[in-house]
Amino acid sequence: MADREGKRNSGLGNWLLAAALGAAVLVWLRAPNPANRLAGPESGDSALPDLAQVEGWLNVPAGATAAALSEQFRNGLLVVDCWATWCGPCRAALPELARVHEAYRPRGVQFVGLTQEPAAALSKIEGVIGEVPGFTWPVGYGAGDFMDRMGIQGIPTLILFDQGRAVWAGLGAGAVDDLAAELDSRLARG
Repeated sequence: MADREGKRNSGLGNWLLAAALGAAVLVWLRAPNPANRLAGPESGDSALPDLAQVEGWLNVPAGATAAALSEQFRNGLLVVDCWATWCGPCRAALPELARVHEAYRPRGVQFVGLTQEPAAALSKIEGVIGEVPGFTWPVGYGAGDFMDRMGIQGIPTLILFDQGRAVWAGLGAGAVDDLAAELDSRLARG
């Protein structure tokens, strides 16, 4: 009798576990666009924070100022890649992001990379940029304030801005494929 009762309780436990996992998956699938959760606590919205506040820039045209770059990035579609040199998934995603950059740059989509790493890590940042063919977009370093204002919880995080407003976000190395689909959709709308 005790053996039969134990099996009955075990079956009920497995059923409850399966039900809980199924509910968690449904909540995850029905979650709103991650861009809606990316918002600075001060602003209460998902506007593009001032990129002139980052510590410095790499891969920018000679003579370009941080203020001019920040203003330029507010127009049209802008992809922001939040990454770090020490992040394996970030580095693994960079070659695919470089291919997406090459495909969409001629269509007016701008790209920028941001890392929290300070100027002391410049040689590491430059080393990663040099390792990835096609990594030609601007990179802001010392961008911790931007990431904090946007509520970045993990990296790599891709954020798509349209006219200075976050409209899509993806977390993880697989987000690059989703980004390309989102760009196709937005560009098709004109």
